[in-house]
Amino acid sequence: MNKRIAALWKFLTYDIWRITEDEVTRTTFSVYNIIKTIYLCINRFTKDRIVNKASALTYSTLLAIVPILAILFAIARGFGFDNLMESQIVNGFGGPTETTEVILQFVNSYLSQTKSGIFIGVGLIML
Repeated sequence: MNKRIAALWKFLTYDIWRITEDEVTRTTFSVYNIIKTIYLCINRFTKDRIVNKASALTYSTLLAIVPILAILFAIARGFGFDNLMESQIVNGFGGPTETTEVILQFVNSYLSQTKSGIFIGVGLIML
């Protein structure tokens, strides 16, 4: 059994990459290409620690939502579209939910803490 596993591992890591299209039939070569693709996906998924990168991206995105929405709300309020913006956010989340209320409260508190728009201007420039 160990010999079979070792032979399969050798085939996946070495032999399959040396086979050319002329050596096997077209169907076999297509199957080998599918096997190579699956092997590369699994290999890169584990080596690149995709799960950790996805969690970090989610975390940083969640931290960036409130300041970005605050900038958008500040611009919308400047043009008198704050009610439209609020209704679009509520509709985008599938109607009035607790999540939308919390997000809008955070945005409003963020905007109320910024005095004279300096933080909004700096945030807009950084964006």
